[in-house]
Amino acid sequence: MNRDFSFLQIPQQQLTAWGLKPAEKELNSPARFRQSLQELRAAQTLVPPLFFSGPHENPDFTQGYDPHRLMAERFSWGRYDEDRRGMYTSALFQGSGEVRSLHVGVDLGAPPGTPIFSPLDAKIWGIADRSELGDYGGVVVLESQVAGERIWMLMGHLSRCRAVKTGDQIVGGQLIGWLGERHENGGWNAHLHFQISRLEPLDVDLPGAVFPRDRDVALAVFPDPEPWLERVRCF
Repeated sequence: MNRDFSFLQIPQQQLTAWGLKPAEKELNSPARFRQSLQELRAAQTLVPPLFFSGPHENPDFTQGYDPHRLMAERFSWGRYDEDRRGMYTSALFQGSGEVRSLHVGVDLGAPPGTPIFSPLDAKIWGIADRSELGDYGGVVVLESQVAGERIWMLMGHLSRCRAVKTGDQIVGGQLIGWLGERHENGGWNAHLHFQISRLEPLDVDLPGAVFPRDRDVALAVFPDPEPWLERVRCF
């Protein structure tokens, strides 16, 4: 469904539930925002947040998640806009008989210790450690701009060791940190959760999965990170 959302008209209750602030001004339509990302990609200004050094698999999480599954490759690519029913079982994702199962980021699986980079010139908006089971573990939120619009990028499931601190001004391609082990990344197989928000978070956090009933507006607020990921693979 193509809808030209007015971000100022998202109910405050919805924004609060997602931990977001209202927009300060009218934002570009989702279609125009996607076009801006494509232009950045064409100009090769975007840096992938990590690099695969070999083939990767594309797991299907719509049938659930097996933490003991043996990966076919060292690297994997978990999809955006995927309804992962049966995967999110911790209390974090439960609410009023529903489960937040619709994934609104991209999961890039790689070995623990894989370096993570900033996609653009940015400010380190915040850093946190979210140790609850199923949460992000080490997480960094960056603030940057696309076509004059402020955006926020979340990097989740990182190590507790970071190469930056809150308030740092960094350049595209600068090292942020490394992927964390299971004991420090919320209990997951090692991967990067990469998510974009067009509205400012209230805390060092974003809902990595939302209720399926909120899909239309969620995909506009948290756009597809695909344009950042074209050059993930290196040879």
